[in-house]
Amino acid sequence: MIAAISAGLAILALNAWVVLTTQKALSDSIEDLPHHRVALVLGTVPRSEFLNHRIEAAAALYHAGKVDHLLVSGYREDRYYDEPGTMRAALLDAGVPESAITSDLRGFRTLDSVRRARDIYGVTSCTIVSQKFHNHRAVLIARRHGMTATALNAPDAVLGTPVRLRFREIAARCAAILDLFILPVPPPADDPPEPIQTGSTAENRSPLQR
Repeated sequence: MIAAISAGLAILALNAWVVLTTQKALSDSIEDLPHHRVALVLGTVPRSEFLNHRIEAAAALYHAGKVDHLLVSGYREDRYYDEPGTMRAALLDAGVPESAITSDLRGFRTLDSVRRARDIYGVTSCTIVSQKFHNHRAVLIARRHGMTATALNAPDAVLGTPVRLRFREIAARCAAILDLFILPVPPPADDPPEPIQTGSTAENRSPLQR
């Protein structure tokens, strides 16, 4: 019993530490965020309410001139399950030009998405786009990899975050601490570097956004 209570308290303490140390980097408001060259948009189940909100937030971030390029990262199993492909298509429909979108098909988990953003796509600072419960962990991972990161909190689902996702995120934060500080995960066999090139994007924006 004592061991179980101690383990539970340790889990709660680790989660509180992740939230408290990253809280200031998260924002619900686009206006409060600094400009970053790239936004890292993290994937989840295609056509889900969570992903739809992330796409809407990423498009708004781009159109507000807060980022110049969107890196959409997630898992692609086949043409029926394709997180990056779904995000790319929806962003194009939202008026983001194709030249401002890069797809990473090997963002199997948040750790992979962040490391590949840095190592493959040359991203050293970014705005992360996901839901608040996820952004805390993503910012922690980015910072641990030497990146400057802020995060835009996309809205939750209308009915809120399901309890199962809340418990999953609690476990994921503990696993992230293990990966980052105790038993570092070796990098996978990655693709050759393809640094994202961004120039002036004024021609892609409306006169109000220039």
